Amino acid sequence: MTPDINQILAEIRPRRVHQWKKEYRSKHHEYDAPEPTDKDLGFPLQMLTVHWETGFICVDLEALAKLPAAKRNKIYKLGGLK
Repeated sequence: MTPDINQILAEIRPRRVHQWKKEYRSKHHEYDAPEPTDKDLGFPLQMLTVHWETGFICVDLEALAKLPAAKRNKIYKLGGLK
């Protein structure tokens, strides 16, 4: 079971587009928002991907840095980094 980075990005992108448009409409008091650029969405993502026999984990490094230390350490431990 190997992760396909394109599949992962295809799942992440619509969520980020929705969130960006929601914030844009709120900030600019407009009903419709333009399509965001990759730069607006923070693409390309810097990701940590770890594989093991039964699966894998793929984490956005920016999101990982924002997690509380306890959760971050659990992810590191899953990846064998701690």
